[in-house]
Amino acid sequence: MKELMDLNFDLRRKIFGDAVIGQQNWEMIQIARDQGCPAKFAGSSGAVVGIYHDWEQLRNLAENYRRQNYKLVKLSIDPGY
Repeated sequence: MKELMDLNFDLRRKIFGDAVIGQQNWEMIQIARDQGCPAKFAGSSGAVVGIYHDWEQLRNLAENYRRQNYKLVKLSIDPGY
């Protein structure tokens, strides 16, 4: 899954270029990648979705986003859906 998420974003960046991706969007992706977490746009942009491996990584990720004035929201998938 990590490789596919990273590839999805990298392909989008290659097609549209950094000017379209935007500095803040790239920064959110880079923060996740610096922590070893795959990340991609959740939609057109403005939010990213990613995967973390353990609680320590999640805490570090949240702190790094907070330092850059971004907000991390932990989502849960309903197993009954």
